[in-house]
Amino acid sequence: MPILRLLRSWLSRPRAEPAQAESLPAERALSAADGFLFELDLLAGRLRRGEPAARLGLSRDEPAADITALFRAVPLPQREAALRVAAQAITGGGAVLDLEVPVAVAGEGDALRHLRIVGRLARDGGGRLVRVDGLCLEITEARRARRALERVSTRFQLAADAGRLGLWELDLRNQTVIQTDLCASLFGMPSGEPAPVAAYLERIHPDDRGEVEKAFLATIDHGRDLGLVFRVVAGPRLRWVRTAGRLERNDSGRAVRVAGV
Repeated sequence: MPILRLLRSWLSRPRAEPAQAESLPAERALSAADGFLFELDLLAGRLRRGEPAARLGLSRDEPAADITALFRAVPLPQREAALRVAAQAITGGGAVLDLEVPVAVAGEGDALRHLRIVGRLARDGGGRLVRVDGLCLEITEARRARRALERVSTRFQLAADAGRLGLWELDLRNQTVIQTDLCASLFGMPSGEPAPVAAYLERIHPDDRGEVEKAFLATIDHGRDLGLVFRVVAGPRLRWVRTAGRLERNDSGRAVRVAGV
């Protein structure tokens, strides 16, 4: 079960005690995804977590006077930030607490794991917080992958800028082009915002426009790699542009975009 669907399913169902809920298929899927349920009962003064929490060195059952109990394993600087987010959700009348925090795990030195905490905030008739029940997902590997992707993206952008390469993406559903500033400037287009495909076609030299349209249709209809040299008329200037692109499909095989340089 995809994690986002699991989150939506859990948030929409009636509250269940952790010991009972973990027998459900969704909770078994949660455990397989390195997650666990928790319940912070402020009336009883207890914080209870599902069995998988022990893998992170977290207690299954411990005293809890207030919401700070959720963040005991979070290093102090990040703990203060997490408590500010929690306080804003509580005092602002929010129904859901959703944040990412690092946790220190015994035996792993200075290394930190990262958790996403999603909890429902329950109040009594006077508006006082009495319970937070929710789930935690370990997102350490996902976070590392995201950081790695950001580094690769930054390096690629630096290489593209150094080589005077403009990057573009044609959204087939919306018929718009998303482009870097350099690509936009070559066509005399405003930077920083998507533009209609028609606006780009208007700037292609009339003698080249038909071949460009034909090549893009072959890419979209048959998946052929795109490779073109054509003229662009942007104001009084005439530019020669070389571009290459490739079709991208979604999981069902439908063409969704063409991306290129």
